[in-house]
Amino acid sequence: MGFSKNQALPLRLRMRSEGDRSFTLISVGITAFALALAIGGLVRSLADPDSAPLSFYDAIGSVVATGLMLAIAIILALIMWDIYKDGKPFTMKTVWRLRAIAVLTMLESVAPWCAAAIAAMIAGSFADHGSFSIDINFLGIPLFVPVFFGFFIAAISEFFYYGCELQQDVDSIA
Repeated sequence: MGFSKNQALPLRLRMRSEGDRSFTLISVGITAFALALAIGGLVRSLADPDSAPLSFYDAIGSVVATGLMLAIAIILALIMWDIYKDGKPFTMKTVWRLRAIAVLTMLESVAPWCAAAIAAMIAGSFADHGSFSIDINFLGIPLFVPVFFGFFIAAISEFFYYGCELQQDVDSIA
């Protein structure tokens, strides 16, 4: 059931939107804290590599992965804010934001590994070592899992696109 901009959302839907919005804001805060911890781990791996829990390369990949997760959490918060503000989940903004989340989720599988590989190549060139190796299971997660979730989110965005078209049809009739 769509609402025009002049209509107020029903109290039950407004309370649910506020709860969802609060949850996404909390998740943004937690992810930002995790990014700060990952950056701290990177600094620790630079300062004292022997006592660091992660290698320098894994720490770089962790910072990149956590940064991507923070971007996804921020986009989700923006989606929830728009739904709360407009009362309509089926908008082109939501579709494009879901597509951005799908791309970022797919990048989640490749970007940390690439960042770690580039760091290893740079470190190898400075140390005059010609070789490096990085495991295909980055931090214990196989690389294909985020790609699968990215395709799943992309499929959901197509459902939202169809919902957006239906919403436009309903709005033109009413």
